Amino acid sequence: LMLGLPALGKWRNKMHTLCRRCGSKVYHLQRSTCGKCGYPAKCKRKGDWMAGKKRCGVLQERSY
Repeated sequence: LMLGLPALGKWRNKMHTLCRRCGSKVYHLQRSTCGKCGYPAKCKRKGDWMAGKKRCGVLQERSY
């Protein structure tokens, strides 16, 4: 992790711009995908990253 003046040089280039579909500023220019809605994919992105853990039972109550 670079701190201070060397890290300030990374501010020059734009990585994200406005998304055409959802309008939020999370469209990655080099990757050409939106981090919020998944544009240009046809189906909208679902952000439920915890769904698999709920389904597998990883998040059960712990008894200490």
